[in-house]
Amino acid sequence: MQRTHTVRWPSRLRLACAVLVTALLITPVNAADYPSKPVRLVCAHVAGGAVDIFARVLGQKLSETWGQPVVIDNRAGAAGSVAAQTVARAAADGYTLMLSTNAPLTTNPWLYRSLGYDWTDFEPVALVAEGPVAVIVNPALPVTSVPGLLDHARQRPGEVLTASAGSGSIGHFLVAELHREYGIKLSHVPYKGGVQAALAVATGEVSLGFIDPGASAPLIRDGRLRVLAVTTTRRSSTLPDVPTLKELGIPGFDVAIWVGLTGPRGMPRDVVAKINADARAVLRDSQVRARLVASGLEPVDSMNPSEFAAFIRQDAPRWQTRVRDAGLTVD
Repeated sequence: MQRTHTVRWPSRLRLACAVLVTALLITPVNAADYPSKPVRLVCAHVAGGAVDIFARVLGQKLSETWGQPVVIDNRAGAAGSVAAQTVARAAADGYTLMLSTNAPLTTNPWLYRSLGYDWTDFEPVALVAEGPVAVIVNPALPVTSVPGLLDHARQRPGEVLTASAGSGSIGHFLVAELHREYGIKLSHVPYKGGVQAALAVATGEVSLGFIDPGASAPLIRDGRLRVLAVTTTRRSSTLPDVPTLKELGIPGFDVAIWVGLTGPRGMPRDVVAKINADARAVLRDSQVRARLVASGLEPVDSMNPSEFAAFIRQDAPRWQTRVRDAGLTVD
């Protein structure tokens, strides 16, 4: 009878072979062949809102440039934290990116007691847009100016229902700051996004809202909303006739929403540089810019990845201070 013998490889040799096979199967990601498959762009906001519109315009143009699909994956919730958790855990290979406002990156880490990620878990790729928050009211509310609104609310503590795009959003922060700075108590009503919040103000479900111009502009044009001011230091291109709070003599509320393209920390630098360059090229297109301004956001094409990283490092501590001073937390 012929005997068979089982060869038992030393454990170290087996491990070395496994590592070698794995290395042979993995193709390094580099800018020369990126992307060689579809790219997932996780949008941290609801469909139909300004950031979602931005994601779809940017995704379509990048897809044309790259010759690969850019798949939009809406992961709204917890002021962008749901999307951020998804992206922070993804492979850092450039095939999962996130488009979001500053909320999940520089505001939420100080608002939420437990997020499951840190703002340093992301690779800054490109700052792509900025925009204000619009102060909007239902036309039935008997106020036509911000000072009039403040007087109205001061005389009715807790009675003015105020919409925002969600707990932890910039609008939520403004509610808390008005209470701290002026002693005005507004009743905050969070919605799932700016579109839903703007519609709630238009229908009279709430009286006041702090919403991005993209979500509110169509309702303003239809006369279903009255806009009193914007929160940035300069006027919005979407609402050029609307004054800033600073112009109205109400300093200290110069708050801008910025929109950034990020990925999981550790992405290859040459891939980051390629995405940045291609995104900035898209944003220089005049037709793209016009469409994005109509959605309520000002395209930004001036920062490379290092500059964007420095921008976030400066912005995060500022929000830490503002959130702390406002005494705002979200469970």
